[in-house]
Amino acid sequence: MSKREVLFTSLSPDLFNPLIKNRQPIMVYQVVPLSHYYITEPEKRSKYVTFKWDLLYNIFETADRVWIEALPTPEGSLIQGSKNVTPFSQRVLDACSIFTNTEVIYLQKVKTRDNLRPHRHRSVTSIQSMKLTKTTDANECAQDYINWLPTVTRGLVQTTFTTCSIEMNIRLGKSHITLLRLTRTQPFTENLASYAVTEGLLTKSATKIPTGYFQFLIHRQHLFTALTHFQPALWWPIYRCTQGPIHALVMHLYKKRIETR
Repeated sequence: MSKREVLFTSLSPDLFNPLIKNRQPIMVYQVVPLSHYYITEPEKRSKYVTFKWDLLYNIFETADRVWIEALPTPEGSLIQGSKNVTPFSQRVLDACSIFTNTEVIYLQKVKTRDNLRPHRHRSVTSIQSMKLTKTTDANECAQDYINWLPTVTRGLVQTTFTTCSIEMNIRLGKSHITLLRLTRTQPFTENLASYAVTEGLLTKSATKIPTGYFQFLIHRQHLFTALTHFQPALWWPIYRCTQGPIHALVMHLYKKRIETR
């Protein structure tokens, strides 16, 4: 029985049609930025792949082997922890490979988002890598982070963690204002916990499209925390001077917590 092959490439799938005609089944996907994927008509998206967890998982689930010539990576107008973008992206594909029992092969010269021209849009990607000092899983890390937030903010931010969602609130008198609400996305594995940013004061109003993703990924003895494609509600120059640096500081403090406990 022939295997179903998949190729992620920076080139147009149309270029491969003469090469794969009358040969074993192979699906070719062109790697594009998430912004390009969303503005493409739904019926034409089937030839594209982007850094989107559920999309990547679904492709892996229907394949026996995936060849990587171009690596889907998160992009943004502001990238915090740029050195972690490629390792994190590879670990996400490795998680897809393990969970779906699909072989993944990285070609010798893998292209990344740095080699591909991103669409300009006001979004943020922030990725951290930290060394774990004890055995744990991604869901426990997510819960630990959410439970720790009220402590590091001295009670200013209150959080709620459930099996399906995360909520961050700020208390003003007797009322609460939702800063962010995140909804658990499927599939949810032992090594990867993924949440979509769906609403809140700090993000743009979402319709059917999430305004970002927050993920916890464990690879061996390292934890990656990743806020990807986040679209802030604040005017961009103000965000760059306020919410952006605050997020970077909070994640730095969380890294110290993880690596010293």
